[in-house]
Amino acid sequence: MDFVDEAMAGTVPRRVGGQGGYPVGRTDGPRLHARAGACAGGYLCAMPHEEARNRMRKALDQVHEWPSVYMFKFIFEPDQDRLDKLLALFPPEAEVLRKYSKGGKYLSLTVREVMMSADEVVNRYDRVAGVEGVIAL
Repeated sequence: MDFVDEAMAGTVPRRVGGQGGYPVGRTDGPRLHARAGACAGGYLCAMPHEEARNRMRKALDQVHEWPSVYMFKFIFEPDQDRLDKLLALFPPEAEVLRKYSKGGKYLSLTVREVMMSADEVVNRYDRVAGVEGVIAL
């Protein structure tokens, strides 16, 4: 699995309010994208190596003081089963915002949760990668 790691080359942008320069929104930390064809449908898969996990932890630690509210962002084609699986990965007290694309073809899910460490964030992304058809931003 090859990942394009946009945030590791320099500093990781912080969310400062509003929508940033990313097409669907902005996350609070590094963004990992699976390259097309790396997994079925080109979706994000579990990070393949401990080295990638360590780089992500390091980048998260550079921009967060733990505990911290972390914003997860996901995009997928609306499907109740997929939505239920994704929401089951987060505690009931997490703040969840749903937004459908203009044509209704995609659903954007933003989840804000207090995370205690970068390890928790990386582990959550690994669990989300098990939900087929979800793109993590």
